[in-house]
Amino acid sequence: MKKGILSCLLIPVAFMSSSFLTYDTEIQNLVSSKWISPINDTCSDRLCFISESKVMYYSCEHHLDLELGYKILDGKIEIEAYSSSQGEPKSKLILMEEDGVLTQLSSQQNKFPRNFIKVPEGSCD
Repeated sequence: MKKGILSCLLIPVAFMSSSFLTYDTEIQNLVSSKWISPINDTCSDRLCFISESKVMYYSCEHHLDLELGYKILDGKIEIEAYSSSQGEPKSKLILMEEDGVLTQLSSQQNKFPRNFIKVPEGSCD
């Protein structure tokens, strides 16, 4: 009887531990990765994840580098950047990774590029 209770208690603990590992793995996969979003033939916006909480965003159109904070919540990457000066939640840059592409959520309404493609073995310079 005690073995049955103990095994029932260990299953939720193992599940909780694995969900923390998934979060850490997501963070580790982003750190030091470079992503581009082509604007036209000669211009691309870039994201370079420089740490577990900071990303460099380069806007080709404005020739501007910004160091921004980010966090991962529920499998989404929330970058602290807004396209509206009022900082409206719908204008925040929120991305999801699908098949090696960071895609902006369709519910977001801002002027940021919608898709970022990972640069294989790309370095943040």
